[in-house]
Amino acid sequence: MRSLKMYYVYALFRPDNGELFYIGAGSGNRAWAHISQSKYFNAPKDNLIREIISKGYDDLIVKIIKDDLSREEASDLEKSLIYAIGRQPHGPLLNRQSGGLEKFENHTDTKNQISSTMKVLAKNRIGTEWEKNRVEATRSSDARLKRSVNSKGKSKPWFKGKPKSQEHLEKLLPTRCGRQWINNGSIENLVYKREAIPNGWNRGRLPFSSETKANQSKAQFRRNNRNPQM
Repeated sequence: MRSLKMYYVYALFRPDNGELFYIGAGSGNRAWAHISQSKYFNAPKDNLIREIISKGYDDLIVKIIKDDLSREEASDLEKSLIYAIGRQPHGPLLNRQSGGLEKFENHTDTKNQISSTMKVLAKNRIGTEWEKNRVEATRSSDARLKRSVNSKGKSKPWFKGKPKSQEHLEKLLPTRCGRQWINNGSIENLVYKREAIPNGWNRGRLPFSSETKANQSKAQFRRNNRNPQM
């Protein structure tokens, strides 16, 4: 049975100056879905995200405040944080509502409006030009240089792990060169390609015996003449 405590409360920060601008609650990938969704809406939060992306940033700073919450617990915590921090103009948050996961549950008109908007966007592909500009901005030489400067001195996930010793590397070397079959006329063996072939041995497998060939021929004949099952 799926756990009922699958919700969490999160905060979004600007990657350019580290300022907090949004408090949210949800489950699954909700905290990381704002960038992809921002192209379809014009709320203050979405406008800010597009502005950040246009500067060459690929992601927002996401911090999970508390997880393993029920729906009610996440809603209450989100409301409390939004109230304590404050929405603009009384605080830095760009939340349009006071919070709570139930804010859309009984708003049928709002859900229908969102559904209709998404259908129109999918049909007419509105936002394609903005997406093209965003990709060009993130792939430009200036954007790549900026990301390179920002990543210098930081650990890379693909560099993590225990380094291999020279002895370990030498043991791995033969296994990276593939294997081959050798035989001495009566015995066959599978060896690494880097190993020297002993005297009296040749590359390749032993030829099939007459009995084996006959059995293979009979098996192939049975497969070719098998009645197809209806």
